[in-house]
Amino acid sequence: MRRLKSLVLGVLVLMVCLGSAIVQADEVDELIKQLKDKDVGVRMKAVETLCKIGDSRVVELLIPALKDKNTDVRRAASWMLGEM
Repeated sequence: MRRLKSLVLGVLVLMVCLGSAIVQADEVDELIKQLKDKDVGVRMKAVETLCKIGDSRVVELLIPALKDKNTDVRRAASWMLGEM
């Protein structure tokens, strides 16, 4: 399951890196789910991917990550929000 999640995140990052301006709603929904994943690495990648989308609506999705139980996730969300 963890490999599948990492694969999904990798595909999303690739889409963003290739300049895909359109991110489907179901892909964003998957990232939102991953923000709540037990694995801190999955949560970190979800924060990074959401930031790379560059859509102002992402801000409201990253705000809950500021309260994550993991310090690194909170820092990443804070930094990413600052960069937007």
